[in-house]
Parts: sequence; C-alpha cells; structure tokens
Amino acid sequence: MSAMSSTRIARNAICLVLLASASACAAGTSEPSYPVPDEPGIYSFTSNDTLRRLDGDRDWEVETWPERSNMPGNVQFVINEPALAGRSAGNSVELWRVAWVRSEIDPQGQVMPAQGSEWAVAPLAPFAIPFRYESPPGQTDVVHIVPTVPLEPGLYTLRIANPGARQARVGVAWNGIDQRQYSAMNCVDRYDGNAYRPCSEAVASAAPAPAGNLSTGDPLAPALTANASNGGLASLAPPQPAPIAAPQAAPIVVQQAPAHPVAAATSAQGLQIALTDPVRRNDGLLIQGAVINTSNQARAIPTMQGSLENAAGQEMRRWIFQPPVQTLQPGERANFSTEVRPIPTGTARASVAFIVGSR
Repeated sequence: MSAMSSTRIARNAICLVLLASASACAAGTSEPSYPVPDEPGIYSFTSNDTLRRLDGDRDWEVETWPERSNMPGNVQFVINEPALAGRSAGNSVELWRVAWVRSEIDPQGQVMPAQGSEWAVAPLAPFAIPFRYESPPGQTDVVHIVPTVPLEPGLYTLRIANPGARQARVGVAWNGIDQRQYSAMNCVDRYDGNAYRPCSEAVASAAPAPAGNLSTGDPLAPALTANASNGGLASLAPPQPAPIAAPQAAPIVVQQAPAHPVAAATSAQGLQIALTDPVRRNDGLLIQGAVINTSNQARAIPTMQGSLENAAGQEMRRWIFQPPVQTLQPGERANFSTEVRPIPTGTARASVAFIVGSR
C-alpha cells in the first residue's frame, strides 16, 4: 500500500470519528422547538418565538388587554407551573372558547339579568378546544400547548383545572369581529349552582327576579369585577344592580305580569324583560332590569310601561317610558331603569311590560 493510500484511509477514519462525535453531541444537547419560560406563568408565542405573558392580577389584565386581545389564529401556548410536575397535562390543562352569559336562572326557573361578568367559561362540549401537548425531557412542569386547528376569532381561556388555579384569557382577532354576533353564537344561561346551558337549548320564559325586600343605597356595583370562575379577566360590561341590606320599609316585589294584558305584554317578538329588586330612594322607587333579544334576528323594542299595585292586585299608578335603545341585535341585552315618585301608600308590587303595537 502506498503512503498516499494510507493517508487517504487515515483521513477518512478521522472524518468518520468526527461525524460520529458530532452526532453524539447533537443527541445529547437536543433543545425543544419552542421557547421555555424561566418563570412560572402562562405564555403565548407565534413563529417569532417571542414569549408573551398572559396571566396576572386584575389591574395588569385590564391594562394589557389591548395587547392580549388581538392574537393570530396560529397562536401557541407554554405553561410553566410547578404544580404540574409529575402529572398529565391532558387531565390538568383546559382550553375553552369563552361564552356570553345571557341570563341568570334561579331554582324556580325565573329569569334575571346576569350578575357580575357577562363572559364566562361554560364547561360544555361545544366550547371545548382540542389541543396536543408535550413537555421538554425531564420537565413535566413545563407544557407546550398547540390547538389542533387554528383558533377562530373570539375569546379563549387557558387554565389549569387540577391542580392549581392558574388561568389566562386571550382574544384572537377580537377587535376585528362583530362581537354581538359572537355573543349570539356563543350564548349560555347560568343556572343555580353555577351550571350552564346553551341559549339554543331552551328559551326560558320571561319572569321576575325572586321576590325580596326593598333595597336602598347605591344600586350599582363597580363596573370592573374579577372572578376566577370566568377566566380571570375583569368584566368591561355595564355595572349591574348589587344586593344591599334591606331597610325597615314594607317590601315591594317586582313582577312581569301586566295589570292590563290586552294593552301590555312581558315579551314581544323575541324580546324578554328581566327585573331586579326595586330600590327605594327618598320618596321614589327605582326599578331596574334588562331587555333581552332571545331571537336570531334584530328586534325593535316597543315603548315600555311600569305599574304599581297594592296587595289586592289593584293598580295604583301607571306610567310610560322609552326603552334604553331602539333596536337589539340577536343575543344582545340592554339595561334599563325607570323611577317613579311619590310611591302610593300600600304599594306592594311593581311590574314592567311592553306596550304591544307601539312600534
């Protein structure tokens, strides 16, 4: 064998050794294809591999919502949660499309305006978003979440159901969609015990809030409320009446049944009225509620009528007032209030109805 041939063989052997060493080195330092956060939390990222923090306290959520509400449909998530160590993410992590809460339904089947946030996680099959997941080798406290299909425009909540309570809400192209249409398509009613049913399952009949004592004081709760059960995002919905300690005055209850059924009705062409307890203010009575469009098309709201009755059902006062808006889109609601003074002596019931044929 010539010296040149020996040199070629030696060089080839060296090359093989170098290639084998490189392969072994690459296998021993394999990195995940997604970014891994250093701090616990819920994060999002897209193709640029830049992590964005999604969960925080109430003030932080409100401040950063404009940034978190307009994510692309191909967004992915990474969770760093020590409580997940040694557990299956398939049994602990959930991804939901957020639903709009149309009404509260009490144990007697009575319909009331939604209290608190009107956006909530309704754990029903139509709102569950499937995903695949993986963890870096030896790091089960870090989970990469990839929705199996791109997320459609809307609201979503990613949460750790068991163990822990870490959660975050995001919007996908939320600022560019018809949010009223989204509400109608993702509509639920909330029942006693925090159970939910789709609005399309059954339309509850218009009925008053539970009869109770007359309330006094400030009738409005704060406009921003945070609730862990609704995915952690503060509600930006209009304020709702809040229960306040009852005074010593005789109770006045609200009802939907009009004093003159021929002239008025509690529902009109897919519209419903839901009332809260009345509020006594000085010598007047403040009545509040909501008009709800339960149909699948826009509805004009008729003129509205309030009335006061005594315990025997005799009408003591009647007045007419205009609705809060002229038209409601499908699934939309509008809060209203009307005040009457003075309150006739012996008043026991208050009712609100539509004047049929007024529009």
